[in-house]
Formats: sequence, structure tokens, C-alpha cells
Amino acid sequence: MSPTLDDLEDERRGLAEPRWWRLSGFALAVGALFFVASLTLSLIPRPAARQGALSGASAALGYAAGAVLLWLWPIMRLPEADDDDARRFRTAFVVIALALCGRGLWQAADWQNATRRSMELPPVDTIHPLVVAPTAALVFALLWLVGSTFTMVVRRAGRALSPPGWSDARAAELKALWSTRPLPW
Repeated sequence: MSPTLDDLEDERRGLAEPRWWRLSGFALAVGALFFVASLTLSLIPRPAARQGALSGASAALGYAAGAVLLWLWPIMRLPEADDDDARRFRTAFVVIALALCGRGLWQAADWQNATRRSMELPPVDTIHPLVVAPTAALVFALLWLVGSTFTMVVRRAGRALSPPGWSDARAAELKALWSTRPLPW
């Protein structure tokens, strides 16, 4: 199926809809920072499944923050990398994200014990990384899927609500997003 004139115009103006299933390397790295932060300094030892769910939700929140920063980047008219450099950056950020997650899981028990020692509490043996990691990955994947689906729906609704040639697609997205807010009364 060949692209329509509207698709070509959107692509020319940089408004082409991104593939909803593609993960951003930068947003993954920000999500990994949030994941690692969720593993640090807690006086309350959590069951491994609960810690995994909390860490996955934290990673999803970090991913969303990174995605918002990437969305703002061209709006602020900051320089963008060409396709080859973007691919290299994406790969580097994914490697950084994986390294951060691995290091965080490796060090989490030590971080917990440092805090517990200063509070004169008994140390924890392990945070059970073989339970925390897959649980966090599952929660992250589910939340990412919900967020990506919501973003796709908002983009399509924004395009449908936008009069042709009158409003920028991003303004229509914001209009559609604003209309999903609950009414104050």
C-alpha cells in the first residue's frame, strides 16, 4: 500500500507517526535509572514479587519521563542526529540501560544492608534478583503497552479532530490529551 499525500506531508514536516512498538534507547536508559533508584535504601524489606512490581512501575515511569524529553527535543529545535548516529546512540543507550539494571540488581542487597547497619537492623541475605528482574520486566512491559496504546489512540484522535491545514498535528494531540482529563465537578 503506497503512502497517501497526507502521510508524505506529515513525514516531510517530521510529524509521521512513530512505530508504536519501538522502544527508545534513551527512554530505556532513563527508565533504568528509575529502576535502580527503586532498589536503593529502604528500611522495609519487601517480598521479592512486590519489589519487582515496584521496580517495574518505577522503570515505566522513568521510561515515560525519557519519552517526554525526547518528544520535547525537536519542539525546542535542538539538533538531531542523522539515522546512522541515531542507531548508534540507541544501541549505546540500550547497553547502558542493561548495565545499569544488572549493576543495580547485583548491588541492591549491599545498599539495603548499608542502610540497615546504620539503623542497627539485621542484614538481608538477598533481594532475590531472579524473582525481582522478571517481575519488573513483566510490569514494565504491561505498563509500556498501556502507555503506547494510549499514545497511539491520542495521536489518531488528534489527527481526526484536527481540521486539515489549520492546526499542527502536535497541537491536536495536546487537544485530544487535554480532553481526556476528568471534569473538575
